[in-house]
Amino acid sequence: MKIFQILIVLVLVFLASSCEKDTSREVIYRIDLSVSTFNVRYLDETGAIISEKVTPQSAEDEWIYSFTSEDGGIVFVSADYKDPESDLRVQILVDEKVYKQALSKNDTNLFITVSGVIPFRE
Repeated sequence: MKIFQILIVLVLVFLASSCEKDTSREVIYRIDLSVSTFNVRYLDETGAIISEKVTPQSAEDEWIYSFTSEDGGIVFVSADYKDPESDLRVQILVDEKVYKQALSKNDTNLFITVSGVIPFRE
């Protein structure tokens, strides 16, 4: 009987240790609504700040950068533009849901910045 109890405990310990949570998250930076050139700066999956100049063809064009991160990862994307006739929406999506966003209409004096820490799942 004692061997049976030990065997049950070992099986339960094995099962509990094999049930690890997946903490990887899909992160997407998306910028849209612009009708003119804009500059974007973002934190990539290695933690480096990358700068790019983007020239969309129309307001329907999107700039997208995606990567995989972990719960608690830092996310950051920022953009600015010079054309007062343009708009700019900057978004961070986590697992295909909008996590944070900012919108600028005809305001060329500010950087549109969205940042945060990826929420931990329970």
